[in-house]
Amino acid sequence: MARHIKRQDSLFPEMATKLDKRLALRQDILDFPSQDIGSMGHIARLLAQFGLPHSNPGEGITSYKRENGDLTIRINSLVEDGGVPWGILPRLILAYVSSQAVLKKTKTIHLGTNLSTFLRDELGMAVTGGKNGTVTRMKEQAYRLFTSSITIIRKGKDTVGTTTGTRRMVGMMNIADTIDMWEPQTGKNPDEIWQSTIVLDDRFYQATVRAAVPIDWRIVNGIQNSPLALDLYFWLTYRMKTNDKKTPIRFFGENSIYEQLGCGYANTRSGRYAFKKKTLTQLEEIKFYWPSLHVHASDDGEYLNLFPSPTSVSSSS
Repeated sequence: MARHIKRQDSLFPEMATKLDKRLALRQDILDFPSQDIGSMGHIARLLAQFGLPHSNPGEGITSYKRENGDLTIRINSLVEDGGVPWGILPRLILAYVSSQAVLKKTKTIHLGTNLSTFLRDELGMAVTGGKNGTVTRMKEQAYRLFTSSITIIRKGKDTVGTTTGTRRMVGMMNIADTIDMWEPQTGKNPDEIWQSTIVLDDRFYQATVRAAVPIDWRIVNGIQNSPLALDLYFWLTYRMKTNDKKTPIRFFGENSIYEQLGCGYANTRSGRYAFKKKTLTQLEEIKFYWPSLHVHASDDGEYLNLFPSPTSVSSSS
């Protein structure tokens, strides 16, 4: 999935910097449309509207909830040794399995036979070992993710005949129907051998292939060090598919960015300040790779104004 950009030869290769790589990646995005070079991926629409926890919610936490107006989404762990998925990796894994489901029209998703290769070539991540390395976190977060269920609750006023009341609609689905994750105990490097296959839950699969949001894996690779940046990119890509006029979205309050993507930031004055500051910073990073994105904070700072913008996924045709 990841498209790797080779830096041009330099007279001073030892002086290559992160800026060199960022500029090369940005130029690649501008020069080569994603659909033409195979860097287009997908994310399930539901997952583009709500963010997972940015950091570890704590030991023993098995449920996570976000509310947005009349809509509530809850992630629940289904096993005792699982937990709520959090951080960068579950977001990348969800984008990968969504992309595979849409591309291959199959519920059976293979995560490769070599964990280092999967992390590097499919997710575009550096391969690091140790307790907090990407290899260890990949195993843990994949298990947490695929042993979780999603509950969607929509509540609001409704009229039946001449009587007005409250209607509550609940939909429930697992992410995976079955998981098969294997690694050796002895004899081989367990960080290298990795045979894992996921069969997606049919409801999750159908919801994904019916309404997937196109994404550009190169942009994902460029911003993947920040869970909030990934959430904002998925959300903005979803919104820009249908945004045909100036649309103000509150930073805080009902139906706000904070309600959808602000998990991990306390609903206090300092917490809201930190969330807004980080959001504006990450928006600039997204716009570096997606320069045609037209979003700006309002003069009073209360809203993020979304203006009609070309999608981040394009073709030359």
